Amino acid sequence: MKPIFLFGPFVGSLQFEFYRFAPFMIFTKKNYPECKIAVLTREERFDLYGQYSDYLIPLKIKNTNVKNQIFFKLKDLKTSEYNKLVARFNKMYSSRYEVINHYYPDIIDYRYKVRWQFGRSKMNYNFNPRFLNRSTIEKIFPKKLFIFISPPYDSNFISKLTHLILKNKLNKKFTFVTYTDCNQSSIYKNIEDIKINSRTSHIGYLIEILKRSRLVIGPKSDFTHLALLLKVPIIIWGNDTNINLINPLNTRIVLHNDIPDNIEDEILKELRKKKSEEIYNCI
Repeated sequence: MKPIFLFGPFVGSLQFEFYRFAPFMIFTKKNYPECKIAVLTREERFDLYGQYSDYLIPLKIKNTNVKNQIFFKLKDLKTSEYNKLVARFNKMYSSRYEVINHYYPDIIDYRYKVRWQFGRSKMNYNFNPRFLNRSTIEKIFPKKLFIFISPPYDSNFISKLTHLILKNKLNKKFTFVTYTDCNQSSIYKNIEDIKINSRTSHIGYLIEILKRSRLVIGPKSDFTHLALLLKVPIIIWGNDTNINLINPLNTRIVLHNDIPDNIEDEILKELRKKKSEEIYNCI
């Protein structure tokens, strides 16, 4: 029988999936390219695994709350039900393939909080969404670099940014992208306005846009954290707790406690820098 690795079910938070689980699958595929890969996760997260996976199986759990996705765990889901999902997924492939290993988070008691169950040194963040995500973005936004604005949006900041863009004609060189509507100007393109189908996802679009981005700006969030893994410089605000732990590739960060009064100068200063510079500032 042909060899296969199984990954999932993954029931926890998005950040833990793209920091601590999906990169381990990419690492495994890079080291065992001859082996098949099957992943069980939420359909909207398929493109964290993208072209590395041979089988993407949608995880469907009724009546779950996104707020209850904590670390690797879903608080709504009983351990017994989780174990049934694990067994069912394994059975789907064990009769047809030689299962080399079946990796899934240990959610029992305190262990679901362990941050590196799958080996911190065995993470590969080279996310590669399914092909149609890339071709769609390239068709809609040909030949432009992006600047991504991370939600949630502060209206005063957006007003300052809009003034900066128009004054310096930055929209001639960059496409400014948001993830949800910032209710301000047609200058900003909303990823959620791009239609998806069975071969694309908004996360897939986001990754492709971040790969082509010159800068990410906004409060600390899943979006800014994902940008760090894709080596995109960021200007962010929020506390600096564990900032080094979420930046394994030493991507350039300018961190403020709150939105800086001189945010316009900060943005222009960053855009003048070479992308290859590695600088960390905590202000």
